[in-house]
Order: sequence, then C-alpha cells, then structure tokens
Amino acid sequence: MYLAESLVPQGADAELLRAARVGIKISSGNQVLATNIFELDGSDSGHRAEHPATAPAGLAGYTEGMLLGWQNGQLACGTNVTQDPAAFTLDTSETATRPQNTLATLGLGQTYRLDIYYYIEGTDPDSADYLHQDPGTLHLALFATLDGE
Repeated sequence: MYLAESLVPQGADAELLRAARVGIKISSGNQVLATNIFELDGSDSGHRAEHPATAPAGLAGYTEGMLLGWQNGQLACGTNVTQDPAAFTLDTSETATRPQNTLATLGLGQTYRLDIYYYIEGTDPDSADYLHQDPGTLHLALFATLDGE
C-alpha cells in the first residue's frame, strides 16, 4: 500500500506545514504491521529560523534534532523518526512507477485497521501562537497493487 498523492493539507499556511506531522499506523488484530510519521515540510525557514531550538541543560545524550518528551516523570530525548512522504507516494505521471517504500504489505481478503494521527510538533505556548486557528484540510489517498502488478 502506498500514498496516492501528497499529504500536504490544501490551503495551509507554510508555518503550519513546518509544524504539522501525520502519523499512519496499520494493524491487524493485536499486531502492528507498520507505523510511519511524516513531516510535511522539513525546511528550517520562517518561525523555526527565528526561534531555533535550544538544548535543554543537563539532559544526557541530547543532540540537535532530537525530540523531547516525558518518560516516567522525567524529561527525556529520542531520535526524530519523521520521514519524507515523497518516498511513499506513487508517481501519477504518464509513466507511473511505484515509490521506493511501501506503507505496508497487506494480504488479500484480510481486514486491517488504519489509524491516522494529525498533530502539531511540540512547542511552547508562546511559540504556538502563530499556529492558532490556522486551517488546513488533509486528504489521505491510498493506492494498492496486487503483487507483481
């Protein structure tokens, strides 16, 4: 299964695109088959350039670009696992080709659950003001082929 078109929300402000993330989780029964988190705009312009990330004091193992969160009541850091959706998007030109990566390989006649998460990358309340009520419509189109087609 692949993305059939761009994940970029139509009509969204460029600042919103830089902060937005789309997560896709595919599961069958209690087994998670695939998880992907997509960054809609990875550029460092706009608000990111004006307000660069600051390294938290005293957090062991932190390097620039890592994500911050809470684990067991303590500030923790983790690797940024966002991906470029283009590597999962079907080329819809006249010579359509499969993308280099699949979202998941599914079995014919089986039932799957698809969870979609649309969220804003964590930021402090003062920095989030520029995103307040900035609309964008997310269209998720998927494409699948039979093996060997």
